[in-house]
Amino acid sequence: MVEKYLIWPLRLFLYFSGLFLIIFYSTIGFLSLNDISNRLVSSFFGNAIEFEEIEVQPSFLGLEISIEDILFKDPSYEFSASEVELSFDILKSLVGKRMFFEKIYVLNGDINFLKESNTQNRLNYFVENIALDGFKTRDIELEYLDLKNLVSSNGNIGFQFSNLDLKLNSNLRGMQNLDGVGYFSNRNLSLSISSRLATIDMKGFKKITTPNLSGIIDLNFEDRFSIPNARLSSSDNGQMIITSFSYKEFFDFKFFFNANLDKTLSLLPTSVQPLVIFLDDKEFSAEKINGMGYYLSRKGKSNYSFITNIKDFTLRHNQIDFQGSIAEGDVSKGKFSLFSDLISINDSDYQNINITKLAKENFYSISVDLLEEPLKFEYLDGEAKNIFWDKNIPNDNS
Repeated sequence: MVEKYLIWPLRLFLYFSGLFLIIFYSTIGFLSLNDISNRLVSSFFGNAIEFEEIEVQPSFLGLEISIEDILFKDPSYEFSASEVELSFDILKSLVGKRMFFEKIYVLNGDINFLKESNTQNRLNYFVENIALDGFKTRDIELEYLDLKNLVSSNGNIGFQFSNLDLKLNSNLRGMQNLDGVGYFSNRNLSLSISSRLATIDMKGFKKITTPNLSGIIDLNFEDRFSIPNARLSSSDNGQMIITSFSYKEFFDFKFFFNANLDKTLSLLPTSVQPLVIFLDDKEFSAEKINGMGYYLSRKGKSNYSFITNIKDFTLRHNQIDFQGSIAEGDVSKGKFSLFSDLISINDSDYQNINITKLAKENFYSISVDLLEEPLKFEYLDGEAKNIFWDKNIPNDNS
């Protein structure tokens, strides 16, 4: 009978004793886990890694690791960050035969390339989600970057990205809201872009909005940062822009476009803003503009040229209406010119009108056919000056 009444208290005693031992040894193990982690990391990496503090906590299938003020040194690069947080999955790492991270968070990361890297026998890993909160290398700065499904193989890395904002210390100052996939190998980063609405920011231009942007950008991180090649296209509502650019010793930007007037004016350098103001004052409009252009810049000096084909245009000046079906426009650093085979002025038709303005002059040179001969004059502030017209009259020898 006594055994019958003692069995349940004994069971409770053994249960709580076991629970106490589990909690006690788990606490001892947890308290020593960080110290063990410090020793393991130091013995594995040696002097290659330095950090202020490391904290390791066990999770259901792996480890949660937090490192503060880390500096990792490799013969080919140095990596530093204010904080790194890792979620490491041990089971998936064993099954997949590569290190598997559910997520990685990097705060204020910085990578400095030292010399050519050896991509052989590198650690392979997979990261489901990686967030870079403030990251820079060479001439690139990232405010925030969210990567998904990052895979490495012998030093080569592939990944998906979204809402990427690039800051570049070059003529291409930055690009915003980029989506796509990337591939990094031997200090070359290739980005395949596919964005619904992105922005391109270049020195000497206003920001260019690019809906449905697609294409490829190659970035190189050798001794000096460079953009070997970039080819992008944007289209929306019947408008299209195709661009290509590169950057090393100089910035070379080329583009072809089929757009309305507002989009065309956004492609002009800010240095030709007086022309934009002039066209706005004269109520210039056009149904469609096709054209091409280039822009070269090196050490603060630039040169550019734009050739356009303008359809169904109108212009109003001093209560005079100018209308034409087709005109050709030419904008360069030295001059602006507009030519039309046939133009209507207040319902009267004139042929071969050419309007030109040199950058160093404050007047417009105008030429128009009058009785099959060109009438030329200079126009400034509503007045025509230096008028010249020479009508050839055939001799009558009869």
